[in-house]
Amino acid sequence: MSSYSVRHNFSLIELTVAIAIMVLISGVVISRFGRLPAFASLQNSASDLKEFFTAAQLRALSSGAPQHIRYSGGSKVFSITTKQPVGTSSRRQRQARHTIPPGVKVTFITERQSSDNLSDAEFICFPDGLISGPDIMLTLRKHQLKLHISPLTGTVSFITPDNNQ
Repeated sequence: MSSYSVRHNFSLIELTVAIAIMVLISGVVISRFGRLPAFASLQNSASDLKEFFTAAQLRALSSGAPQHIRYSGGSKVFSITTKQPVGTSSRRQRQARHTIPPGVKVTFITERQSSDNLSDAEFICFPDGLISGPDIMLTLRKHQLKLHISPLTGTVSFITPDNNQ
């Protein structure tokens, strides 16, 4: 009885095709999941901005002085300043800053209209916890998130706008 084993080796073409398929699949997977999707990045930016407004609100509550939040459209920076009480130095002191990430567009929405003039936005956090100012629309690529500032309660909340309007 003679037994022989058949040994099958892969040819160079089969190995090349198998490696090419694995590289193609890994390229698709890495490009899809390797970077942060735009909506998650936009939610992160909105969450950071909400925390910034909450910090200004807490500073107003603890200090008893209004906190002014101004937005500079050229540098895309929100900054908190405190107006000193009457009788002390009238100089404004910068306390905190929050920079909007690149690619995120900021639009302010008033009751009447939306404004692309990004350098005229100002918010005031009062010592009683209320915040005055326009709503903020953040846009990144095709995604939008609106930060609504309630004038009655001072809360900042996210609203996903309906794109069908």
